[in-house]
Amino acid sequence: MKLRIGFVSNSSSSSFCLGKAHLTDEQIEKFSDFVALQPERHETYLQEEKHYFVGSVSYHDDDSVKLILDAIGIDKEYILFYD
Repeated sequence: MKLRIGFVSNSSSSSFCLGKAHLTDEQIEKFSDFVALQPERHETYLQEEKHYFVGSVSYHDDDSVKLILDAIGIDKEYILFYD
């Protein structure tokens, strides 16, 4: 498995894991709401687990995920991206 910090630009999708331990309750709630509102698509999924969020985001959807992460102030240091 190859690890990266940031979304993969030449791939059709990027996968990530976002641990809740470094997030505020407000950030967890806002990202949880975002995950719950996302329609299910074949190439994109987002899932909330007890201690983290995981997902695979198609290149069509990665901008919306980056925007919400920035908007709610999640430090990218705490997001593990891989492809």
